[in-house]
Amino acid sequence: MLALDIRNLTKHYPQFQLRDVSFQLEQGYIMGFIGANGAGKTTTIKLMMNMIRADGGEVRILGKNMAERELELKQEIGCAFGGIEFYARSKIKTLTDTIKRFYKHWDEAAYSGYLRRFKLDENKKVAELSTGMKVKYSLALALSHGAKLKIGIQPIFFVMPFLLAMLMLIPSWIYFIVPMYFFWISVPGIFGNFRTHNDLLFTTMMPVTKPDMVKARVSVIIILEMLHVGFAVIFGLIHDLVYSSMNITYYFFAPTMGFWGLCMVIMAIFNLVFIPMYYKTAYKYGGPLGTAVAAAMVFAGIAQWLGIQIPTLFDVFNVSVADHLAVHALILIAGIAIFAIFTLIAYRVAAKRFLNVELL
Repeated sequence: MLALDIRNLTKHYPQFQLRDVSFQLEQGYIMGFIGANGAGKTTTIKLMMNMIRADGGEVRILGKNMAERELELKQEIGCAFGGIEFYARSKIKTLTDTIKRFYKHWDEAAYSGYLRRFKLDENKKVAELSTGMKVKYSLALALSHGAKLKIGIQPIFFVMPFLLAMLMLIPSWIYFIVPMYFFWISVPGIFGNFRTHNDLLFTTMMPVTKPDMVKARVSVIIILEMLHVGFAVIFGLIHDLVYSSMNITYYFFAPTMGFWGLCMVIMAIFNLVFIPMYYKTAYKYGGPLGTAVAAAMVFAGIAQWLGIQIPTLFDVFNVSVADHLAVHALILIAGIAIFAIFTLIAYRVAAKRFLNVELL
């Protein structure tokens, strides 16, 4: 029996449409939704939970139609939507005493175990919990009534690098795409989240200077970039171990030290373009993102084209790599240096521009 069977799920909004979403999940498996803000992840899950009305399609959970057997099926579903944001003045104990009455198979022992594991104080009010503790409380509720299907919504910015890095295991692929996913997925998610929560306005009310605010966001970008590249390097090494005994023909750059140096240059170009452009307004990120991605892709495309067209470069990167380790090391060092210099320039220009931005 399938745990989840989604068929042609459709939802129309004036500015957004979810069309013909279909997928299946067998019992005992884990599935992850990955995508930028606005891609339709939360909408799909809300449709699955019958929280919003579908314009078409069908949701079957544990073999039963959700629209027809909603109350019965919700006994079997544990859902954690990131955190508890309602009844903020209620104590955890009071809120739990109310919620558990709705579940026939509530397991008090399991719930108490999660409270201990998550270090949750039942006498605290919801408003007193940090964002992370709210998530833990939400999970404790979702996991304490014997649910057969668990659904959770959480931003996974710091998990995404690991997931995307696994693409390095594909033999003879265009590996430049792996770090590029940082621009295509992570950055829109991060800055969309910043704007959604209006954190800029909140931060300006704190005793923090504008340059420090820029430094904080640039630091987030750098950390995520390094996570993307770092995990990609690890899986690149695994790739080498797995395929070292196979006679694989690389038509594009192989994952070598020189390749990672070029990846650092790609990140550097992105930072140099995106960060200063974004801080013209510190709010609109679409235009800066598109321009920065285009610049990074142009460099990657030219580098890859030269690597294919020029026999010497093709030999250095794909054929006799072991004979040119010094060249690869030099490219890597140069790439790291360019990344550091370009990012520092980007930060200084952005900090200067942000001083002139009037926050509304």
